[in-house]
Amino acid sequence: MNNSKRVTGIILAGGKSRRLGRDKAWEDVGGQRIIDRVIGTLQSSCDEVFIIGDRPERQNELSLPKCIRYRSDDQKGKGSIGGLYTGLKASDTLWSLVVACDMPFISRELIRFMLSIISKNRCDAIVPIINGRYQPTHALYNSTCIPFIEKNISSGNFRMDSYFDEIYLEEISEEVINNIKGAELSFFNVNTEGDLFTAREQYKLFDALNG
Repeated sequence: MNNSKRVTGIILAGGKSRRLGRDKAWEDVGGQRIIDRVIGTLQSSCDEVFIIGDRPERQNELSLPKCIRYRSDDQKGKGSIGGLYTGLKASDTLWSLVVACDMPFISRELIRFMLSIISKNRCDAIVPIINGRYQPTHALYNSTCIPFIEKNISSGNFRMDSYFDEIYLEEISEEVINNIKGAELSFFNVNTEGDLFTAREQYKLFDALNG
């Protein structure tokens, strides 16, 4: 396959889980750890999947399948944008699909739609918008973003969307997302006990839509 059409799946799994108080990646939703649900979805859509954690020992904490690569964040203390930068630098492909480890309902149909844009439009990133806000931890990034991310990190700006006005950005509207089967749940993430309860209530509906 042409390298321009290959895609690496990158899962940000920093490991802090401050609001939940324990490692949310290990929480069970529908008989699977949340991180295993994320891995399975990305494996079905990407050529390779790897995890970005906040420290080397995180790899053992997550008890990852052997086929999953792991990389410790080399931009420690910079938040998610540091993990994004580390992942894009480590990726062997021009395009990378970047998601968070706490999103149990990532839609395969939405990923297929996002991937279809790569061959149609010249852009540096493909980012959905929900409730008027960018969703940078459920987005496609080209390696062309790396110098812009590096510049913002160097200047102390750690917002994930801090450089979006400097690149060719393809936005996916909420209207478009709502017309894709199962995509409305794709951006749900688990931060609190309430979120975890909701996820355990919703997984049958999601799995039925995305089976």
